[in-house]
Amino acid sequence: MKKPEERDLFRGALEMMILRTLKRQPLHGYALAQHIPFALLENNAGKFIKASPESVSAAGEGAVKDMDEDKTLAVRLWSRDGDDVYPIASFTYLICYQDLGYLKDQAKAQAIVDFFWYATHDGQSKASELTYAPLSSGVQQRVEQAIETITFNGQPLHPPK
Repeated sequence: MKKPEERDLFRGALEMMILRTLKRQPLHGYALAQHIPFALLENNAGKFIKASPESVSAAGEGAVKDMDEDKTLAVRLWSRDGDDVYPIASFTYLICYQDLGYLKDQAKAQAIVDFFWYATHDGQSKASELTYAPLSSGVQQRVEQAIETITFNGQPLHPPK
């Protein structure tokens, strides 16, 4: 296999970022679809890892201990320990107030909770086919705990289980 020139790799990376923004597709998925080469990166275990939904999910699982220690979901994913962990990863966050009483409509507040539940449970089955990384089980459990704290005027809004 011919080694790509440095300028070709830069051009490919720049093209990925621009077109990914236009198409709203993850960089990894776009690179695969367009047959654009991308690098394997060395992780903390000294292994060279390909970006994949599985290797990014492994990074998420590696962040669970920080979620527990810091009592937050806002933790870093990059440079996590583990043999199969991709070293550059991040979460996409859904952010809302803990009490949704400001909406003045409990049905709207419940719809937000229902959507959060869907996105982090049933919707996870769509993640890999869209080349997104599904939540690891540990992250999903922490997200469930956070969703269960959302209220409407102080009253719990229960996610559909």
